[in-house]
Amino acid sequence: MLLLFGRLGDLLGGGASFSSGWACSPWPRRRAASPAIPSTLIVARFVQGVGAAAASSVVLAIVAIEFPEPAERAKAMSGYMS
Repeated sequence: MLLLFGRLGDLLGGGASFSSGWACSPWPRRRAASPAIPSTLIVARFVQGVGAAAASSVVLAIVAIEFPEPAERAKAMSGYMS
């Protein structure tokens, strides 16, 4: 999944991939919190994983673009990693 969304991020732009990843977060969070049947929990967790893969695949590329100075980039990446 990470490779697929990383490639889509390269083709469509990192912002689009990141935004689509966060856009599919609210529904599965609500469904996973109170599942009526077990299959609902499984589907909600799958959608959460897809959204997380879409968002996390391009985060470092966005940080590298937004912080062109090496010192600033190092601070931003260390803040993300911690």
